[in-house]
Amino acid sequence: MKITSATYEKIIADLQDGLYFVDRDRIITFWSMAAERISGFSAVEVVGQPCADNILTMSMRKATPFAKEAAR
Repeated sequence: MKITSATYEKIIADLQDGLYFVDRDRIITFWSMAAERISGFSAVEVVGQPCADNILTMSMRKATPFAKEAAR
C-alpha cells in the first residue's frame, strides 16, 4: 500500500494535538487547525513569523519561551 500526500494531509488535519513546522531559521512554516484551537492564534497570524516572538511559550518547567530555550 502506497501512502499518498493526501493520506498525510488527512492525518495532520485530524490530529487533536497542535502541530507546527519551522524551517532552519526557526520561521513558522505550518500551523495546524489544532494549534489554532489550542493557542488562539490563526495560521494567518503565525505562519512566516519567527517562533522566538513569544508565540510558543511551551516550556513545561519554566515560563520561558520554548524557541529561546531550544536555541541555547
